Amino acid sequence: ILSAVVTTSRQVHVVIAEYILCIKRSHNGSSQNLGSGNMRKTAALMFILLLSAAILASVQATAIEGGALSNRTTEVGTGDETGEDVYIELLRGRDGDDGRDGDDGRDGDDGRDGQDGDDGRDGDDGRDGRDGIPGLPGRDGKDGEKGEAGEMGMKGEMGLKGETGETGEMGMKGEMGVAGSKGDPGVQGPSGPSSGGVYTRWGRTTCPTTPGTELVYSGRVVGSRVNEKGGGANYLCLPEEDPDYLSYQSGNQRWRGYLYGTEYETGASGPGPLSSVHNHDAPCAICHTPTRSSILMIPGRIRCPSSWTREYYGYLMSEARPHTRTMFECYDKDAESIPGSAAGTNPAVVYTVEGTCNGIPCPPYHEGREITCVVCTK
Repeated sequence: ILSAVVTTSRQVHVVIAEYILCIKRSHNGSSQNLGSGNMRKTAALMFILLLSAAILASVQATAIEGGALSNRTTEVGTGDETGEDVYIELLRGRDGDDGRDGDDGRDGDDGRDGQDGDDGRDGDDGRDGRDGIPGLPGRDGKDGEKGEAGEMGMKGEMGLKGETGETGEMGMKGEMGVAGSKGDPGVQGPSGPSSGGVYTRWGRTTCPTTPGTELVYSGRVVGSRVNEKGGGANYLCLPEEDPDYLSYQSGNQRWRGYLYGTEYETGASGPGPLSSVHNHDAPCAICHTPTRSSILMIPGRIRCPSSWTREYYGYLMSEARPHTRTMFECYDKDAESIPGSAAGTNPAVVYTVEGTCNGIPCPPYHEGREITCVVCTK
């Protein structure tokens, strides 16, 4: 019977399935709600149905082949399930167990490259590397320029005195020779250069009338300014005419010594010695004594020792006490002045010198008296 059923047309199968569907829906619409008794009734009905279908199929196989049942679909009640669906469910049976997992498929092809990602943020600074091995010595540098000479070192201590050498043996005394005869007198030689002395006569333009004294030149007394600390401490007799120059730089240079004419300051405190030449420039004369080479200036005296020749005498003069120190010079008692020089500009100046009783015996000296002087030659 089942063989016949299998060989029947699909349309008969659909009819049978629709009948089963009607039975199933009559039992609350679900085959899962069928009891065991109902299932036995259903099985008997299916057997009868299958037998009837086989007979019917054999009679009407040709008539219904490809006919109107090919597209028949019966819907019972309000559900969407068809007889064909029930038929397929009956033939298929219950779901089998899950099959075992299949083998892994082959690896897929590599995907195409993705787009470049954004630049990452800067990493932290790495720690300091270890010191490298020392390099090879460099080449010798060029010789440097010669440095300036250093200051002279301090004088070293005197070395130890060496030992005295041995005294040599004294030679034998020779025999005295025979005295020779006296020779003839030699020719007299030429006269030697004349000797003599040179001195300055301060305050005059001429030399004394002492026999043998001659004028070398006349000029004016010059020295350093009263309020300047630098310059010379002595006075000079500068020639009045025809100066000679070597190399020179015009204009006053700050770091130089200056020479100024010298004024008499003899009347600032009232009438006194040489007050007639007050504020005038002082002259001078250079004198030569060919036969008298020794020259002596004696302060506090106007007479020369015996056997000495007096050249001139007068007053001892120098710079004032509050000013810078200068040399003491002997000015003639009849001092002259440079004509037309009464300007009182106080360049270099000379004052008479007074004695004190502080360390000087009084008497014979007297406090505050002007000191005299004399120039002697021999």
